Amino acid sequence: MRTVWYRRNIAKRFRSSLKDERDVHCRLMQAYTEVPDWWYALIALVSLIMGIIAIEIFPTHMPIWGFFFGLLFAAIFSIPVGMIQAITNGNFQTNILAELIAGYVFPTNLLRT
Repeated sequence: MRTVWYRRNIAKRFRSSLKDERDVHCRLMQAYTEVPDWWYALIALVSLIMGIIAIEIFPTHMPIWGFFFGLLFAAIFSIPVGMIQAITNGNFQTNILAELIAGYVFPTNLLRT
């Protein structure tokens, strides 16, 4: 794996972020006021509610736990896919893997539309 080759750089940047070392971009962004954390929480909550409502209203035949399963899948794979794209500038598509896992996890009656 090519990402293991950059493990020292990744560890160095992670440690420097814990020490709160400011780079030039961080210093430039200090001119702006920070967005409160509750805005992010509110947007996440509204998005979650709208997703659940969309699944319930429209005839998707998908259970609610499938929605949370998709969110968990995206959360787990966001860091590795982001690392691969940052290092290689290549785009790694997870849709085939997601379709394979969903075909195995969901009941068979979901496949009939």
